[in-house]
Amino acid sequence: MLTLDNLLLQTHVNTSFSAAVARLCECSLWGQRLFAKDGSLLDDLLQNHAQAYEIAEMQHFLNAAQIVDEISLKKSLRQLRQRVLLRIIYRDLNGLADLQEVLQTTTSLAEIVLNTAVQSLHTWLALKYGTPLSSAGEPQTLIVVGMGKLGGGELNVSSDID
Repeated sequence: MLTLDNLLLQTHVNTSFSAAVARLCECSLWGQRLFAKDGSLLDDLLQNHAQAYEIAEMQHFLNAAQIVDEISLKKSLRQLRQRVLLRIIYRDLNGLADLQEVLQTTTSLAEIVLNTAVQSLHTWLALKYGTPLSSAGEPQTLIVVGMGKLGGGELNVSSDID
């Protein structure tokens, strides 16, 4: 069985990174389960733990994903969420991120997930049913209004949106 300790040994990481990952796992059972399920998450964290997760990096991840239907959309959004939140939690617990970074990154994640989902679903529905038109004959799209913590840019890792 491949354990987190074995993964850390195999990647030959330094002891400070190992200690920081151990801290993440001690404080987050969710993170511990993700590492056990997908070793590539540890590789991603090893390569990128020193930097905040930027919205351009999130968009790049989604652009590289093969999103062709609702199942692949959900899978890609879930994978992005896991990568972003693991890095935020790692950086926060180990003193590498301040509160502003946590709030900004989490809010950016929510925005890009919402935009990607709305755009994908609109495209697929328009192909199936045609582009919706207003009473004046203008093309219409669905819009999402962010209020509360999302609108204020104050989402944290345990926030949800309605």
